[in-house]
Amino acid sequence: MVYGSFAPNGSSAVASTSLKGKGFSVARTGVGVFVITLSKTPPWYEIVYCDVKVHMGTPTGATACMTTHTLSTTGTVTITATDIAAAAADIAAAATNRIDFCLALRKGVRPS
Repeated sequence: MVYGSFAPNGSSAVASTSLKGKGFSVARTGVGVFVITLSKTPPWYEIVYCDVKVHMGTPTGATACMTTHTLSTTGTVTITATDIAAAAADIAAAATNRIDFCLALRKGVRPS
């Protein structure tokens, strides 16, 4: 299980000091797009469960979800934040704005 949170920073990079949790880093790679890279990725693992939540001091209807992952090859999971119209959107930098995530992993089938 890997869980943590980070503070979005609008259109700027996520500050490493905003990370809560261990075993991952986060990079903003586009509008509303964040790539979580696990520090250690056991081979042939797959995601059993993924939960992503957006917490905002002033609710705007923003949500976030896992959009892709390449866990077994690069150890990454991509999360995309969206606005109320379901368009990719940056979340403003604010003390109360955070994205939380939880990944439950299990050993999968080794590729032949």
